[in-house]
Amino acid sequence: MDVKKYPNINDLFYIVDLLITDYSSNIFEYSLMRKPMLFFAFDKIQYSFSRGFHRDYEESAPGKVCYSFEEVLSAITDKDFEYEKVEQYITHHFDYIDSGASDRVIDWILLGKMPENISNAIKKKQEEIQRMHELDFATGMLVQQDD
Repeated sequence: MDVKKYPNINDLFYIVDLLITDYSSNIFEYSLMRKPMLFFAFDKIQYSFSRGFHRDYEESAPGKVCYSFEEVLSAITDKDFEYEKVEQYITHHFDYIDSGASDRVIDWILLGKMPENISNAIKKKQEEIQRMHELDFATGMLVQQDD
């Protein structure tokens, strides 16, 4: 079945048993379904030169990385998906997997009960932004600001 023109890939996640993908961000949503994935990286070298990776592809992929169609077929036949990587991926990428996001927004922002680690991270980012505003990128020197 060819579903390449289907308007929303996330809907298809419910009816498939295995995701075969390349470098797509669809792995974030699919990983939460805790189903196996294969990564078909036949053009990894070209992709790395044209788009690049922000982390090691093999280490961060939540499933087996295949470099040829034969490897994909073999992994499917042998059910060799390196499935244990899925749970590691979820643990690493998601702080919360529940239905409490709205409650957290209310608690954190409206009621002022922001967790200290998040509050500190926000303050640090604000300080970095302020520092960027104080730099003169032409000279690399600090600019005197009039208050």
